Amino acid sequence: MVAYLRVPQLQTEGQNKDMVIDFADFKRALRELTEAWDHSFIVEEGSLAPQTVACLEEESFRLSFVPFRTTAENFARYFADKLAEQGLPVAQVDVYETPNNCASYLVGA
Repeated sequence: MVAYLRVPQLQTEGQNKDMVIDFADFKRALRELTEAWDHSFIVEEGSLAPQTVACLEEESFRLSFVPFRTTAENFARYFADKLAEQGLPVAQVDVYETPNNCASYLVGA
């Protein structure tokens, strides 16, 4: 994932003068958001039979259920929404399916 920030002007006072945001705070927010999915089998809610879920859990798979299809497009929107909920001035999020292909979600477009 790549996330872009956008503000109409840089901050004018205090510790963050001439910045969009302290990137340490931004990196922390990104890390917390993405680490929740690390080593997880991501599944759309209701897309697997209960027996399949039970078998995966029996095999100790870490399952994460989402209320949307697990596409790069939907994850780009999901991550953008989560960052915006934290008050970050997110403008765009890119989610890569492969090293050469990504889906972009433009906030407010």
